[in-house]
Amino acid sequence: MALWEWLTTRIDQESERHIYLRVDPLHVDLYHDGAQAPLAAQAGEHYFRLRLAQMSLQKDRTWGKSWYPAVHSLVRLSFGGKTQEIPNVADAGRAGLKAEREGTFVGGNFPLTTTLPFNDGVIELEAGLYAMEGENYLNTVIGVLSSFSSLLAVPQVSSALALAQPLASGIQNLFGGQDGHVHLSLHDSFGAGQLTAGYMVAINATEGELRNVRDQLWVIDNQLRIGTGLASGAHRAFDAYDYMLFWIEVFDRREDWRDFTSINEPFGRALNDLKTDNLPSARIHRNESMINASQAPDLTIADRRRVPDQILAEYEAMKTKLGSGLTDTQSPDLQTAMDRSSMSATAALLLGPRSPQEIDGLP
Repeated sequence: MALWEWLTTRIDQESERHIYLRVDPLHVDLYHDGAQAPLAAQAGEHYFRLRLAQMSLQKDRTWGKSWYPAVHSLVRLSFGGKTQEIPNVADAGRAGLKAEREGTFVGGNFPLTTTLPFNDGVIELEAGLYAMEGENYLNTVIGVLSSFSSLLAVPQVSSALALAQPLASGIQNLFGGQDGHVHLSLHDSFGAGQLTAGYMVAINATEGELRNVRDQLWVIDNQLRIGTGLASGAHRAFDAYDYMLFWIEVFDRREDWRDFTSINEPFGRALNDLKTDNLPSARIHRNESMINASQAPDLTIADRRRVPDQILAEYEAMKTKLGSGLTDTQSPDLQTAMDRSSMSATAALLLGPRSPQEIDGLP
């Protein structure tokens, strides 16, 4: 059975009574003053990143001290023209968890996905908060899976997708055993206009147990608080129930271009070839960089146009400077080039990606 189907069948029947809601942006320190509005993802224009901002596992009266928290997640999305599943495991060590008091663990700010393009379709999220019996899980099994998960947290995730299936199998084997107990689980999906930056929280409590909870929850410094406001003294740590706090980031410009070797390296070679007046080689490397960018599944449709166009602009600018006798011109890398790009994602999306044939036909 595939991990996705396995997880959906294991969602605890009690999960129907759990509280699951989006935290009001006015209750979040990032957004409350209006300086930064939550951005809604538009297909083809935006990237998103999902984090486990915080998780809390409370001590049950039947537990001993050998129970430890772990969260598994699985994100399903359209990537590179087909459906892909991105698994992850957050364990106590890597998630920075600590015991606030005996048997109570709080921690988080753990990346569940790397930066991913939102190009089309629906994004689905499955997640579960588990209590695992035995410290050996932290030191061995979960630790290995957690470290394995970090290998998927690379800018060019397309180059690491072969790791997703063995990681998914490891998660299924681990959490399918008898030594772990699910305390909280959820499923959610987001389409165009629904994937919005902000925080979502799942709480192992009912509306009856937490009346008017929506009005009382706040997120301050990436932590869940309960109270009457954001001001100091008006809130306290939320620690009465198990919970998972998720943080969705949405943006249209990425800051990890130096890690895109398939684009950055031929781009650099093209500029160096210009300096040695090797124009045929420069054009070949320029086109290689532009075509790789125009076809990269890790990029939004907008960036599949914006990046090649900026590469071309930098190439032509370098050629002009060298033609003017400026021999000490420094070659920009891809990050520097993209920092200079003035084309908006909306404009790039309207233009659409350049085809390989169009790129090869450039002088």
